[in-house]
Amino acid sequence: MNKIEQGLKEAKEGKTTKFDLDKYITDMNKRTPWQKRIDNIIWWIRYGIWQKIEAMPREHVWDCQRIKRGFSDQDVWGFDYFLAPVIAKGCRELQRQAHGCPGDLYEKFGEEKAFEEWKMVLGKIAKTFETAQKILDNDLYIISSEEYTEEWYNKWNKIAKDIGKTKEYNCRAMTLEEIKEYEKGWKFFAKYFYNLWD
Repeated sequence: MNKIEQGLKEAKEGKTTKFDLDKYITDMNKRTPWQKRIDNIIWWIRYGIWQKIEAMPREHVWDCQRIKRGFSDQDVWGFDYFLAPVIAKGCRELQRQAHGCPGDLYEKFGEEKAFEEWKMVLGKIAKTFETAQKILDNDLYIISSEEYTEEWYNKWNKIAKDIGKTKEYNCRAMTLEEIKEYEKGWKFFAKYFYNLWD
């Protein structure tokens, strides 16, 4: 009797086998880099090449859509994921080559300090969208600053530590200071949206 038949027989009898996640993770982490590399090569030969060939027509259509309208149907599927790096990199470039700044900064800080302040604002906006990318990648956990508690922080860091038992996954909860900086960047983005030009 093979394993499939054995499993079906046990399922009919109501027997279940407990899956031990910790043992599985430990076994996966014991594999050498060469074993992982060989697994990747085998996967690529069996599946990856064919998936790439099958995806080529769709990718061509998406490229044409990006040229024509600036985004593709694929980008819209995760539009937040598409926009976060675009806005972050755009603000970093504006910060690097700023030639002007909003009028209210001139009035508030004077001509000398206005440019420095504007570059700081652009940096905070860029940092917010870089952080948003990390949140979308599940590298950071966030909650609003009004809801933040030490209990929440400790709970999510414990969960992150448990999840982080695999070497490939590294995440953590954001501190209150990080959350406040993140929220400040969003406020600057809303306030200076119409000034994001050079």
